[in-house]
Amino acid sequence: MKEVVVGILSASLASCARVAPPPGGPPDRTPPEVVRTYPEDGETSVPLERAIEVTFSEYMDARSVERAFFLYPEPGRPLRFKWRGRKLKAEVPGGLRPERTYVVTVGASARDLHGNEMGDSYTFAFSTGERIYEGRVRGMVWSDEAVEGPVHIRAYLARKGKEFYETQADSSGRFVLSHLAPGAYRIFAFEDRNRDGGYSPGREPLAVPSEEVKVEEEVRLPLLRLALRDTTSPEVVGVRTPNRRTLTVRFDEEVVLDSLRTSLEGLELSKPYTVPGRKGQIFWSTGPQDARFYTLRLFGVVDVWGNFRISPKELRFKGNDLPDTVPPELVRVVPDTTVPLRTSIKLVFDEAMVQLRPPRWAFSPEVSGKWTWSAPNVLSFEPDRPWKGGRYELKVPPGALKDVSGNSPADTVEVGFYVLPWDSLGTIAGGVSGVAGPVVVEAREVESSKVYRTRTGAPGPYELPVPGGRYTVSAFWDRDGDGRWSPGRPEPFLPAERFGVYPDTVDVRVRWRTEGIDISL
Repeated sequence: MKEVVVGILSASLASCARVAPPPGGPPDRTPPEVVRTYPEDGETSVPLERAIEVTFSEYMDARSVERAFFLYPEPGRPLRFKWRGRKLKAEVPGGLRPERTYVVTVGASARDLHGNEMGDSYTFAFSTGERIYEGRVRGMVWSDEAVEGPVHIRAYLARKGKEFYETQADSSGRFVLSHLAPGAYRIFAFEDRNRDGGYSPGREPLAVPSEEVKVEEEVRLPLLRLALRDTTSPEVVGVRTPNRRTLTVRFDEEVVLDSLRTSLEGLELSKPYTVPGRKGQIFWSTGPQDARFYTLRLFGVVDVWGNFRISPKELRFKGNDLPDTVPPELVRVVPDTTVPLRTSIKLVFDEAMVQLRPPRWAFSPEVSGKWTWSAPNVLSFEPDRPWKGGRYELKVPPGALKDVSGNSPADTVEVGFYVLPWDSLGTIAGGVSGVAGPVVVEAREVESSKVYRTRTGAPGPYELPVPGGRYTVSAFWDRDGDGRWSPGRPEPFLPAERFGVYPDTVDVRVRWRTEGIDISL
């Protein structure tokens, strides 16, 4: 979330001298609580000049409370905090506004002098008029990794820029935003690792919502998934022409091939492609180059986080008239191990190939299917039926494959991969609901972090064979069809793809079917 979107809730960190209980006695492990507030929750016709008071069950760490103290609407200037024993007084510069509902939240990260956090946010509301807004949003934040700091939730009125309500998630990731004014909201979450009360782009995980929500009464929000994201647009760091038929552009990060567009006068270009192990590099095969200068224009340069270049990039480079004499090499077989589904097998080469229709090559053991060139350097095989368990091998004789310069591998290309047999697997089965399009279901093995996935064309039942073990099972709506979960972006706003997770780990036994693993997105 860029700083223009999230903003920072202004708060004074100054406080008067702390009053603490005498030392001694058993260690304090009891979380502090809010025991009294002024105004009281639900109170109306509150005088405009009155300060807000919160009394705790024990003596508090003032700095932690002040950083976790949120008032909406924001007063425009920092609150003035004063402490007297267990009571905090927050003075609003200029006073409260007339006929407004105010929401006060003491966040879950507020802690006592012994370091015990409240654990749950405490929210109360009052009005300087005769009515209080009753809008409420319930939700949950999910993180794939351990959370290192308090998680802040901010609800922005979708058409009012910087105005937001704020709270903090509890230790299980759940949160409630209450007393929201009617309207459409975009609700973000971020992990405040440096505990400064604001979002630090590029250094702290952020969750972008999968949709705007219209709030009138109570709304349940789809799961918010935190992701540590890059916030800078991709930049070109080098251009090479290693031979007369290849052009390479190296970026400082990975970019999305499907978005990339090019313009190059005087030289024909293939579709762009990537090569495993060469991060950030994009390749094109070209028509025969001359030893002169060319200008390549790049459009639609977008990284995997949605950061993009607004203006086209012009790259001037010199052609290479030296022929390519190096034979192509098979660099990867994807996947090298799979489950007995109709999984496509991809043969990835280190350069663009002549896209001739392959002869009737035969796997051993034999399986029927269809060969296609899915990229200039990727030859894919899709079986007609699900694979059977066992080892598969394919030998491609010399001369059967050629790169665009006519070079062939000098030796036989040997392809091998393994399909896990059914008697070594269990099955995770359930249903996915809540969206209207294709869904990807993923099972991540807890010990090894290896991921198994299946794809369904629409919500409904699914089956996923996996080796025995313990798994976390999740699913996402693959709205853009690229097979990867999209985290969205805050500005310009692009919603994240809806995501859901089964609440418990799933124990899978070999030759057993584990049913009822249902996920709502």
